[in-house]
Amino acid sequence: MMAIVSDVHGNIEALTQVMAHIRSQPDIDWIGGLGDIVGYGPNPVECLEQARKFDLNLLGNHEEAVLKSSYGFNPIARLAIEWTREQLRPRWRSPRETKQRWDFMKGFHRTYTKDNLFFVHGSPRDPTMEYILRTDVEDCFGELPPKIKEIFSMVDGPCFVGHTHYPGIITENCDFVTPPELPGGAYKLKPG
Repeated sequence: MMAIVSDVHGNIEALTQVMAHIRSQPDIDWIGGLGDIVGYGPNPVECLEQARKFDLNLLGNHEEAVLKSSYGFNPIARLAIEWTREQLRPRWRSPRETKQRWDFMKGFHRTYTKDNLFFVHGSPRDPTMEYILRTDVEDCFGELPPKIKEIFSMVDGPCFVGHTHYPGIITENCDFVTPPELPGGAYKLKPG
């Protein structure tokens, strides 16, 4: 069984609680991170150290901005990204761990496929920046909107995304199912 962690945003207190819960589940043998381990919160270093224990780490838009540029972000997010970059970026006399942490983040995948499962931070169309939202399937009158139809055509099976900060499942029937609607917290996939 797998656990998926996403959009921690430098919040070590939340990540510590989530990891304690994951460790309490005896059947979980794989942990995937869907990106944005850093950003906004005050503990990017500690969160990246925890992420080193994951089996998968994807590049989120905040890691990408820390590594490259915060162009296109709102002013508050840009300030958070610049502050995070200052905490993480290696300098000439930085300890070896700082460089290793930076290189670890540079090695995050943009997308990942495991069996017939597809993992991405944003969407298959734009792995770090595009949002897939509940509103993308509202008022669809029983037919998938072009955006969702195109996204579904790009994957062969279930696709796991982060980025939205709003958990839910978009089905091929144009439904958006949220965790409270899931009996026992489980969603059963049907063949095909």
